[in-house]
Amino acid sequence: MEAKCSRTDCTFPETGKCLLNNDPATCEHRVVEEALSAAVDPPLGTPKQPKLLTPSLALGIEELSWRFNQRSCSMIGILGLPGAGKTAALVSLYLLLSNAELQSYEYRDSDSLIAFEQLSRGARHTEQLDQITAHTEITDGRTAAFLHLRTFDRRTSRVLDLLLPDLPGEWTSDLINHNRTDRFSFLGSCASIWIFVDGRKLLDQQERNPSLRSTELVVRRIVALLGENCPPLRLVLTHADAGEIGEAVISKLTARLVNDAPDLSVTRIASFSSADEIPAGFGLETLLESSLAFLSDASPNYVPEREAGRRAVLNFRGNIE
Repeated sequence: MEAKCSRTDCTFPETGKCLLNNDPATCEHRVVEEALSAAVDPPLGTPKQPKLLTPSLALGIEELSWRFNQRSCSMIGILGLPGAGKTAALVSLYLLLSNAELQSYEYRDSDSLIAFEQLSRGARHTEQLDQITAHTEITDGRTAAFLHLRTFDRRTSRVLDLLLPDLPGEWTSDLINHNRTDRFSFLGSCASIWIFVDGRKLLDQQERNPSLRSTELVVRRIVALLGENCPPLRLVLTHADAGEIGEAVISKLTARLVNDAPDLSVTRIASFSSADEIPAGFGLETLLESSLAFLSDASPNYVPEREAGRRAVLNFRGNIE
């Protein structure tokens, strides 16, 4: 509370003494007013801290949860050691879609377009394949970052939302070296899991056996983590343009894992190619089609507006009533 004097000639605030020699606490001219509380909220409310984008400009867990609630999404898990070619494959897939170079899929949209453009920038301005994509870095080591692609599947007439994790290779290294599986629980929600293997190492006799052992460990630890919920696994052998991997090498790898992952399949790809006989993006469409084969038996969820006619909304409402 704040005290004031009703007399206009009061000098107490300046001198500290009452002009009438009265006690300030009991002076008859003293007026007490309620002071405004300092705790009153500002008229516009307390400003909220702006929501920050993830360091990679990809989608975080909160954005991912929102999309799962709003749309029917299909997630594909992606693992692989540093330099295996994970990010290059994602960039190549985005460029193929956006340039209408896939037979079965059309590009429709991307909620992580800036991230894709940032990653693919090198593919437009360099002729050195090793410099096309940057190493993926995530400052928060506990959460994954996801890329989004919305496509139209011509085979099934379905609009398909794909979620693709862009994870650093160090996560797979920790899975191999320390059996750290706590960051991969989201893989149980995937339609398929792609395990990337650098095909160049399978061509090198000195690096072949260590690469095979690392791949075996990744497969077995993912299967042990997910158990019966483990989706189909796809071994993705990158750099197909570097040379032909012998069938004996592939058979040796799959034979060791047939008991752990009976649905395991192998696909060779070349995200970007230095060989004339192998085009850039080789094998990626086949990989995507095999990973989403479970959708081929589902009913279409999209009808082009030009085929539906003006009564499309009424027809849709009649179907759900």
